[in-house]
Amino acid sequence: TYFYLDTLPMLPPLLSGQVCSLMEGEPRAALSLFLDFDANGRPGALELAETRLQVGKSLSYDEAEACLNATDESPAASSLHAMRELSRQLAGRRRAGGALQFDLPEVRPVDDGEGVEAFRPVPHLDSHGIVEEFMLAANQAVGRLLRHKGIAHLNRVHDAPDAEDVEELDQYLAQRKVAWRPGRPASNADYQRLVRSLDAHPRRQGLLYRMLRSMQKAVYAAEDRGHFGLAWNDYLHFTSPIRRYSDLQLHRSLKELIADRPDRRLRLEAGSETGPARRRAVSRAMTQLARHLSERELVSLQAEREAMRLEMVLWARRHLGESFEAHVLSVFPTGLLLRLPDSGVDGFMPAQFLGEEWFHHDEERDILRGERSGKVFAEDDRLRVR
Repeated sequence: TYFYLDTLPMLPPLLSGQVCSLMEGEPRAALSLFLDFDANGRPGALELAETRLQVGKSLSYDEAEACLNATDESPAASSLHAMRELSRQLAGRRRAGGALQFDLPEVRPVDDGEGVEAFRPVPHLDSHGIVEEFMLAANQAVGRLLRHKGIAHLNRVHDAPDAEDVEELDQYLAQRKVAWRPGRPASNADYQRLVRSLDAHPRRQGLLYRMLRSMQKAVYAAEDRGHFGLAWNDYLHFTSPIRRYSDLQLHRSLKELIADRPDRRLRLEAGSETGPARRRAVSRAMTQLARHLSERELVSLQAEREAMRLEMVLWARRHLGESFEAHVLSVFPTGLLLRLPDSGVDGFMPAQFLGEEWFHHDEERDILRGERSGKVFAEDDRLRVR
């Protein structure tokens, strides 16, 4: 669980921060996955092996980005350019396969040395894209391997949206003059088409957040029900065994799989996984573990969100009595969700503070209207708050 200025690791710090963590110049035991790709980014053979890994050069995301943008061609830059080219091919193949791809920036506090000054979106860098695409490819490759071997494991699944939620989203968009008309049921292609249609929309970010609310949450499951957002089957979590228990549990299964091999390696040739898969038994314990980990993941996410809200409350306490321009993000029957654009702070304004009258919520137009004055509050309105 990640908080501002603090982290609660899954494993003891001696393990998560040292013995099990990759460090420049320090040899580490690892479970490595080697993937072959052709010139068009199509996956080929894969090999799983227990290895000894030593990092020659450690780079932060910003340092890697600077290396990618530098004019001189250092050894690190040459490798990073090749990695970026492959990551773009992988992203293109996922997009062509129906995966949803859009950026909603993560917001982080900015500290001026005396406390949080503002909350700013973190830009998405090419260095981020390299790591993301390689992790996605590794996760699915291991899923294909385990399906082929008939090994029971935790899947990462993302169910298709409920029909009622899709209908509500379609109506919401229609009220804002955004034509969508998804199929029944809605498909990956329908959502992908919606994302593309919002590229130049002035309220793109808010509409994408509303789209996300119509979708299911990804969870763990003993059975592979597919991943709607990625448009994939055979997806699981493999790449983070020191921070996610699902990955750690999977590593145990993989090590058992290669334990009886003299070289502690397992290779799967290209196309082998398309043959008939061995039937796997799904235990009750696996189903219970999937449910438990999904619940704990939700608790962790809620804790992170509450911690961010607390930072915003502490920021507001430092600015009591000051006046700010606010932007209406969403309208609810009980009030308005606001954002202060200069600082990035979000907050809720109860309807009782909007004026000395009763405000009715017009659900069809999604506005609040004053009972006596007729004053209206709607999305995208600007108002002064203190």
